[in-house]
Amino acid sequence: MDRIIRMWNPYMSGRPTGMLRSHTAPVCYLSISAEDAKMFSISTDNTIKIWDIVDQTCLFTACSKTSGIKGELTACHYTPGTRSLCVAADTLALLHLRLRPPPEPHLIVSHKEPVLCCKYNKEFRLVVSCSEGSVVKVWDFETGKHLFEISGAHGGAAITCLTFDVSGRRLITGGRDGCLKIWNYNNGHCLNTLKREDKCAEVCDCTYVEVNKSRYIIAVGWDRRISMYFDAVDGLHHFQKPQPYWQDDISCGHKEDILCIAQCPPTLLATSSYDGEIIVWNMISGHIYRKLHTPFPTHCAGAEAVDTSITQLVFLRTRAVKFGSTAASLISNGPQGRSC
Repeated sequence: MDRIIRMWNPYMSGRPTGMLRSHTAPVCYLSISAEDAKMFSISTDNTIKIWDIVDQTCLFTACSKTSGIKGELTACHYTPGTRSLCVAADTLALLHLRLRPPPEPHLIVSHKEPVLCCKYNKEFRLVVSCSEGSVVKVWDFETGKHLFEISGAHGGAAITCLTFDVSGRRLITGGRDGCLKIWNYNNGHCLNTLKREDKCAEVCDCTYVEVNKSRYIIAVGWDRRISMYFDAVDGLHHFQKPQPYWQDDISCGHKEDILCIAQCPPTLLATSSYDGEIIVWNMISGHIYRKLHTPFPTHCAGAEAVDTSITQLVFLRTRAVKFGSTAASLISNGPQGRSC
């Protein structure tokens, strides 16, 4: 009589799990379509409502004037086979439940192949993404609009990393072909190609640094070496080889593939490898500043069974410049969901 439909959980009878309020007259009939999770209700003023049981919302209302049902309600019956409600009053009315088919799922993707790296350019408020199919795409950060595309940037090789120069006007990409390429990504022109003279190994990460007013592009990867390329903006050579390796890098550097790199002005550079070793370098002297090793979980018996690879490093620059601070200044992603 209070015009409210109450829904109950038989195992929790203390209070109703749902209260449906919409009728303006006492409710005299209820019927549930279990297969559609819908419910019919009819009130004494011959108003018919259809409810969504899951969302507990009213989907449809048919008043007496709209449905043409007049007189005293004498009988009601819901037929699941035809999904129809039969109502008997002065006349016999048959109401069909017509459900709209659910919309076809449509996944919008930005690339046809997996995206391997993405970076935000704060100077021009752009986002650059690179895919396994060697495609570079430039997006407007504010609108999400696709602005430009470079296809086959590294031939058929996947693009594994990217960075920007200090002005944000040039894009540097690294790929599985072992090359670094410098782009004017406004027109898609390749300005320079950086690579070793001998066999090239996959580049896993790269960064752009400025040391003593000299600018370098540094790359790391499967060759287990730190490759530094002098950024000669006005260079005449389209192909450029790296600077000589640091002596510490050759004699006591990484023994496994180097997966990532991070730099902290003015002189610090950090690299991490597949075996979990982190090395902090002095970029001016090329000497090792410190070596850090990933601790093994206490429940693991041997190192062979543990994934210790570190694929991401980041310097907290505001802390790193305070050498006397005891707070952590370098953070790495650890294996098994840990941060170090």
